[in-house]
Amino acid sequence: MDVDEILKRYAAGERSFQRVNLQEAELTNANLRGADFSNADLRQTRLGKTNFNQACLRQANLSEAILWGIDLSEADLYCAILREADLTGAKLVQTRLDKANLIKTSTSRRK
Repeated sequence: MDVDEILKRYAAGERSFQRVNLQEAELTNANLRGADFSNADLRQTRLGKTNFNQACLRQANLSEAILWGIDLSEADLYCAILREADLTGAKLVQTRLDKANLIKTSTSRRK
């Protein structure tokens, strides 16, 4: 499944995208509020300014992802892998991050 297919299905009301592989994809400025991306492969994906409010990203792999300005408010990232992800300007209000791998995660722009 590619980015266009996900956006089309989301617009049609689907919210279940578990185990989807979007490695290195570009998915910026999208509204994916409440979507389920459990166990998804989102390594090196560019998700800047995407709305993942109340989304489920349990055990998703977001290693080295560009997440500038992403809205993860009330999202569930239990056991997610965010190794070396860039969360600059991310909104993390009431985000569940327990047991998430945050090694070398950045919250400010790299120079």
